[in-house]
Amino acid sequence: MKIEESIETYIHIRKTTLTEEKLKVTTDYNKDFNENGFLKLDEPLFWQLLSSNFTRDFYIDQVHKPRHYGIESAPIFGNFLEPFTKTHWFMVPLIWGPVVLYNFIVSLREISIILAITLFSIGVFVWTLIEYCMHRYLFHLDDSVPETRLFFVLHFLLHGIHHYLPMDKYRLVMPPALFSILCYPFYLLTFAIFPRYWAHAGFAGGLFGYVCYDVTHYFLHHKKMPSFMRKVKKYHLEHHYKNFQLGFGVTSSFWDRVFGTYLDPKTIPYARSKRTT
Repeated sequence: MKIEESIETYIHIRKTTLTEEKLKVTTDYNKDFNENGFLKLDEPLFWQLLSSNFTRDFYIDQVHKPRHYGIESAPIFGNFLEPFTKTHWFMVPLIWGPVVLYNFIVSLREISIILAITLFSIGVFVWTLIEYCMHRYLFHLDDSVPETRLFFVLHFLLHGIHHYLPMDKYRLVMPPALFSILCYPFYLLTFAIFPRYWAHAGFAGGLFGYVCYDVTHYFLHHKKMPSFMRKVKKYHLEHHYKNFQLGFGVTSSFWDRVFGTYLDPKTIPYARSKRTT
């Protein structure tokens, strides 16, 4: 694949129609570093960020300028930890699908199939709100991130790397260990509020919503979508390449419309200021 200047390319992408080819243009590592002074893509990113002296404004600006490493994944640690930073998309349904099925089957021991399906559906709907809130208020703390390199690293590992390298297919779905940590409080809350078998059905629905979300997220970035999903794909990619401060819904724009963060096709692209380190 021809290597072109990534920053100029992505500025062009923000102003024009997104296409599959444009998303896969490989960044010229050296030119990108010389022009922006951020991270060297061909060296471990974690250690560079941990030893950096970036300001928060500079870090947030740069981490939301999409780059593309190429076919493989950019190194994060550059050592034995590297395999633990990558997750294949199919691990999500493979690991969590049986958990969904188990909880739903358990719920049927004490409640009717109609009630179980109703609670399951409510769980899916509640997930869409959780999806929106986590994406907006946790993953996109952005300007509220404390101005220290340690918090830059945490922000980068949690979600920043996905905006920095949005086409990295091994750093797109949530690692099972991280999801377990984020999911556990919701699990406890569900079983604390509802009767046990109601909770099993509702939790199964919420977890199923998550599985659908993460698989959909992967497909939006890496697969050609059927006609009825193309609008969803365009909406999410504009969150990456047009304005990261809007468009937090991934599987739908419903909650963006409710909370006033809808990314309208006519929205002016995010204006970048000239920031320094």
